[in-house]
Amino acid sequence: MATLDLSYPAILKLFGNYVAEGLTESQALLKWFLENFYRLDVIDVEDSICDQPGDKGIDGIYINELFQQINVFQTWLRCASTDKDLGDRDLKEFLGTLTQLQTADGVRKLSAATKSVNLRKLLERLEVDKKVGEGYGQRYLCNKSVGQSGCARFDGALAKFGCFRQGRIGSAIPTD
Repeated sequence: MATLDLSYPAILKLFGNYVAEGLTESQALLKWFLENFYRLDVIDVEDSICDQPGDKGIDGIYINELFQQINVFQTWLRCASTDKDLGDRDLKEFLGTLTQLQTADGVRKLSAATKSVNLRKLLERLEVDKKVGEGYGQRYLCNKSVGQSGCARFDGALAKFGCFRQGRIGSAIPTD
């Protein structure tokens, strides 16, 4: 399996026509990831993405019924070598988002508080509040590296939730 170049702008070549379809680059990253790593069809991918302003950091949700797993995606696209690595602040915000999804009551509060119509509809349609008690996994997607402060402080939490990031997804995604 070949290693993918996830640096910017090389990563844009992976997205094909997604950006031309009117998606932002971060939406295109998530769409590409769901199609190529999760092997979802186009309809499931489109039904899973809710990335828009006010989404409380949740850019997509996919439920794997077979494994009784809720996968929550937050995508950051590192656009330049001068972009900072993920640090404490980014990871605190991300983990804060994940903690809102640990209880049915937390999911209902999140749905009521979000300004994102797409997120609210997705949470309700997927019945996330009812499924959190069934056991779930959460995934994080980013082409940024996690900085030393982020690794030291959050590696345990990220391991619990699963973290797809540069250096890990590049060798894990099939290229065929």
